[in-house]
Amino acid sequence: MHLDLSDTGLTEDMILEIIKGVKYSQNLIGLHLSGNPGLSLAVEAKIMSRIDATYERPFKLNSF
Repeated sequence: MHLDLSDTGLTEDMILEIIKGVKYSQNLIGLHLSGNPGLSLAVEAKIMSRIDATYERPFKLNSF
């Protein structure tokens, strides 16, 4: 299952709240967050420290 939240205007606080919820998902394969104003390298680091995941980053963060 993929959750595509790209270009939805999410702020940093919103993204971090979403991560709290998806952290426990057993079925999530991809979380797409590119194009959101709250997505920065600092938020990316917070996300990666909170979940056990890998991601692809060809040009910008786009999935977990």
